[in-house]
Amino acid sequence: MHKVNYQNLIDPNKFQVFVFKSKANFPFIFAIHPWIVVNKKGEISRWEVAHSKNFKSEKSWGYLCKNLFPPFQGLNIFPFIDKPVFESTLIGTIEGDKASEMIVLIENAPNSYPYLSRYNLWGPNSNTFVNYVINKFSELNIKLPWNAFGKNYE
Repeated sequence: MHKVNYQNLIDPNKFQVFVFKSKANFPFIFAIHPWIVVNKKGEISRWEVAHSKNFKSEKSWGYLCKNLFPPFQGLNIFPFIDKPVFESTLIGTIEGDKASEMIVLIENAPNSYPYLSRYNLWGPNSNTFVNYVINKFSELNIKLPWNAFGKNYE
C-alpha cells in the first residue's frame, strides 16, 4: 500500500482547512477519531479533542488540544505507545474565504466550544468537536462517517 504524502496538499499562499480521520485506539478500532488541520498561509496547526484533560500538547483547554500530534499522523494503535500508528484518511478540504471563516471559528473554540470540560466515549468527544465545526458550514457537504460515535451529541 502506498502512503499518501498529505504535506503536498499544503499551499503556503492559501487559507486551507483539512478534516482527517483514523481508526480510534485499541480496543475501540471499530470507531474513528477525527481532527482538523489548519493552514494559515503556511502556518500549520492541528485541532482535536483528546480523551484526557489538559493532554501534553502545545496548548490545551480542557479536552481541546492544539498540536497534540503531527498534523497528518493517525492515532496510536495502542494508547500511550508511540508506534505503530493507524494511517490517516482525508475526509474533506476547504480553501479560500470559507476556510478563512472556519479558521476563525476553530481558533476561537477555546472560548466558544461548549464541551471543553466534558468527555465521554459516546459524546461529547472528538467527533462532537469536528461535527460542531463542520455543521457551522453545512454548505460544504462534509460529513463524518457512521462510526463517528458522538458526532450528533447535543
